[in-house]
Amino acid sequence: QDAHEAIRPTSVSKTPSQIKTYLTPEQYRVYKLIWERFLASQMAAAKLSVTTIEIKAGKGIFHTSATKILFDGFLQAFEPGDEVIEEEEETEKDQILEEQISALPHLSPKDKVEMTSLNPKQHFTEPPSRYNEASLVKKLEELGIGRPSTYASTISTIIDRKYAHKLDKKALAPTKLGEIVTELLVNHFTKYVDYDFTAEMELNLDKIEEAKQKWDKMIANFYGDFSENLKKAQIDLQKVEIKSDHTCPKCGKPMLLKGGRFGPFLGCADYPACKTVLNLTKDGVPFPKDRDSDKKCPKCDNKMVIKHGPYGEYLQCGNEECKHRMTLIKTIGIKCPKEGCEGEVIEKKSRFGKIFYGCSSWAKTKCTSVFWNRPISENCPECNSLLTFKETTKSTSVVCPNKECKYSRNPTDEEIKQYSVHGQTKEPLVTTT
Repeated sequence: QDAHEAIRPTSVSKTPSQIKTYLTPEQYRVYKLIWERFLASQMAAAKLSVTTIEIKAGKGIFHTSATKILFDGFLQAFEPGDEVIEEEEETEKDQILEEQISALPHLSPKDKVEMTSLNPKQHFTEPPSRYNEASLVKKLEELGIGRPSTYASTISTIIDRKYAHKLDKKALAPTKLGEIVTELLVNHFTKYVDYDFTAEMELNLDKIEEAKQKWDKMIANFYGDFSENLKKAQIDLQKVEIKSDHTCPKCGKPMLLKGGRFGPFLGCADYPACKTVLNLTKDGVPFPKDRDSDKKCPKCDNKMVIKHGPYGEYLQCGNEECKHRMTLIKTIGIKCPKEGCEGEVIEKKSRFGKIFYGCSSWAKTKCTSVFWNRPISENCPECNSLLTFKETTKSTSVVCPNKECKYSRNPTDEEIKQYSVHGQTKEPLVTTT
């Protein structure tokens, strides 16, 4: 159980920056994480001074705070991190606000202060954030479910079996199949899917390991009730038909949700008389219907058709004998900003499923123009680089991709309608008073 304790640097003197050139990016990140955490665990705690000010104005109370580091302690172990392209974006607003209130004036109780400006904002109640892999592991630790050696396999199991899928921001969202399976488990195995039961089972296993409890007695107490519930569930589940909201496009009968080796799909209730099958997207809805495109097949010169698959849209020849497939190129109407390049910026997808934007001439000229945010038809007023529209879960902004420039501004309403995925205004990243 404690095998993970063996992961530690063989020599603390080999800092991550010294050996970075000999490692792949993935190896470097893993080594940097282990090296920093190991060294920090041997150092004294940091000492912080937190200043909090509450100002009463009529019936309202305004609150602000600032933190000052008195003693670095273990914080010295963490090297200044190299900028990672796919960095977490949620903390950027907090960093900006922290810079604005990094120094607070000295005030005493009952001191009078004057308001110099007022910046009203309207906030809407938002649902709790979805779990990602890190926050899910943290929740499992809080509930006492599983062990460090089982967390990775637990998460991979729910994804591989199509009970959940990853959204663009790496958050985990349940699929339609996952929701239905959960409902069936709760109805038939209420006791065993309870958080307390799983945590108690973990404690019992620890007691068995420490010779404080007999394993056969624990198994007998568990399996007696479980076997009865299992027999009843096997009879009840044979009668279960998971009807969907869709009807068969051929015979008009209801479509039933079924599971296959490639994930859930919809099958006609009149099977085997009707063998109609509809594949489902990650959101549990049928793929859109195929539609014609304006491109022709490079092999047989027939018209290409836009189809939908597990990884998105693609082109396929309409000729049944040819069926040649091609990647569907999504243009955004912007020329490549690199001087001398005749390509244009197109939407692409990384091997991890993240959308980014690159030059269409990359395969021929290896053009290095790439953007993680959507480029817009406007150049930076400070460095003349092509500006990009940046959208996070909490804010939208127009930013310069040049790391040395740092230019950013709030988007206009027209830009939000045109470029935002949600088409609505969020709290601006850059605040103006």
